[in-house]
Amino acid sequence: PTLAAHNFGDINLLIYDQNRDGLEEWTDVLFADPETAPYLYGAAVHWYASTYKVFEDVLEKVHNRYPEFGIIHTEGTIDDLGKDAPGGVLDPVRFKESGWFDNDEFWWNANATDWAYTATWAPNPQDHPIYTPVHRYARNIIVSLNHWMEGWIDWNVVLDRHGGPNHVGNFCGAPIMIDTETGYVYYTPIYYVLAQLSSTIRPGDKAVQATRMPDDLGADALHTSATVNDAGLLSVQLLNTTKKPIEYALQIGSQYAQITIAANALQTVRVQL
Repeated sequence: PTLAAHNFGDINLLIYDQNRDGLEEWTDVLFADPETAPYLYGAAVHWYASTYKVFEDVLEKVHNRYPEFGIIHTEGTIDDLGKDAPGGVLDPVRFKESGWFDNDEFWWNANATDWAYTATWAPNPQDHPIYTPVHRYARNIIVSLNHWMEGWIDWNVVLDRHGGPNHVGNFCGAPIMIDTETGYVYYTPIYYVLAQLSSTIRPGDKAVQATRMPDDLGADALHTSATVNDAGLLSVQLLNTTKKPIEYALQIGSQYAQITIAANALQTVRVQL
């Protein structure tokens, strides 16, 4: 009400701004409140409740209950970079990341850990396995698009080679990392993931249904989503998380094409409808 009274009523307000697993509880209070709801655009979510889960079920439930409100991802990063493992960590040797600067292999393979390894109080430790940074980014964006996510914002764009500066020692990965002593700029694979997706998924595009059939590859082997713009240009995004190429048929109505996606790769297929 204060913003509206001072001629800022056109500002879109997002509630929550926390991890996806708790979204239902907050939206059931604020979206359902007749006094609060008129001032809200939607909800903001993060990804830190798991290194691999997207919480599609939560996104679906919230959208089905409150379809007039949007959902936007407002924070995600490769957090806790390079921290020492506390006592009790199951894999203390692999826990401490190393070699992430100017080394694409780090980003394309299972080498990263998150905050749950350094927080002994962390709930659901099974949701925080060592993970592949590229897969986490691409999976989260692609899968979220299939479940009503309107936008996706990274937490960091540029950091130094150590993942800082950071006032609490939570050093993170970023699309661009810079050696501030030499001036060398490293464009990490995350940069190219975001560049590819953001250049082929543009503001105003509409998400359309993309179904994987038959579903016999395994739940995390191949992910896909699709968007179409006003000019009828269809963009299909695919992520292959496996170590082998995958052959698939892209079918649109009665037309189809045989395509191969390389091992451990992100692919965009564009079709003029």
